[in-house]
Amino acid sequence: TLARGGSYLEPTFIRAIEVPRDGTWTPERVPQQTLRDDVVFVLTSMMTSVVQEGTGTGAKALKRPVAGKTGTSAEHRDAWFAGFTPEHVAVAWVGFDTPKKLGKSETGGRAALPIWLAAMKAATGEAPVRGFVPPASVQVRTIDKRTGLLAPTEVVQPDGTMAAPKPEEVMEEYFMPGTEPVDVAEPAALPAGDALLDLYGDGDEKLPSDQPPAAEPTDPMPAPEQAPVAPDAPAPQRKGTLPSVTDEPD
Repeated sequence: TLARGGSYLEPTFIRAIEVPRDGTWTPERVPQQTLRDDVVFVLTSMMTSVVQEGTGTGAKALKRPVAGKTGTSAEHRDAWFAGFTPEHVAVAWVGFDTPKKLGKSETGGRAALPIWLAAMKAATGEAPVRGFVPPASVQVRTIDKRTGLLAPTEVVQPDGTMAAPKPEEVMEEYFMPGTEPVDVAEPAALPAGDALLDLYGDGDEKLPSDQPPAAEPTDPMPAPEQAPVAPDAPAPQRKGTLPSVTDEPD
């Protein structure tokens, strides 16, 4: 359903039956749109990131757009890769009929993806390369990778100048209507550094070129001297009373 853009088509093992003297019979299947196309496309975009920079990078060897997801079960007993192009979808699974460990390094991207890749290369052959086409309702925005907000048009460079963000700092992302961010990331005034030092300040902060330097601190006005205070004189003892424990002996 995802590979068909949200359209469900009942699967069948029979494409056609040829009957002598009666022609050819083919099963009738009517597709049904069960998922919104914008929801499916945003999910597909996420799954292409798995191939471009995640655990499924091996699928890039197909040399065409691929959306997919690797999988590895607990204790490495199962490994799989499910992926699709705009024309084909396939799933490769590796495991034992009686569950047991495959091996510590036998993940979905290592054990199952090469099988998927070999099958998809045979299926696609020399067919023209097609991409995933977003529906008209999907919104595309340039996002700041550091914050997940809209990327600013200019950011402060380490030398204090203003310039467009570097390509590796931003990305194009798709959103369903009404879900796209509206806040713009603040241009970073400081170069990337240690998070704790940036939090508490390490004494090396630099101001942007359009801000004046802070004024030098001045010595505070000394406080006026206070006259020494004489100790309180002991209260006179009344006749007929016992001395206090705090009274000094005569």
